[in-house]
Amino acid sequence: MDTWLVMRSDPVLPAAIILRLRNPDGSDFFVTVRWDLNSENRRMIGRYRTLQEADAAVLYDHPSPIVPVPGEEKESLHRRQEVRARELEAEDRRRRKLYSS
Repeated sequence: MDTWLVMRSDPVLPAAIILRLRNPDGSDFFVTVRWDLNSENRRMIGRYRTLQEADAAVLYDHPSPIVPVPGEEKESLHRRQEVRARELEAEDRRRRKLYSS
């Protein structure tokens, strides 16, 4: 069994793991799993015939802006933006703590 760590947006933490497994008939297939520090949050992305297909299934993370919803009050938009900013700060602190030891 071969294993690949797939790096995307984060320079330290992998976005996914790809495993090469073998069918009973001897043919290979590839399983892609979304990686997370907490193993309970890891999820299978899919099963693929080639390594290239398995790799292509792992997307890059792009910051998704918090934009107004039609009819949304300005205060509600600001609250959603503040919540997202706190989440991003907490994630940054968690990563710094993890890799500072």
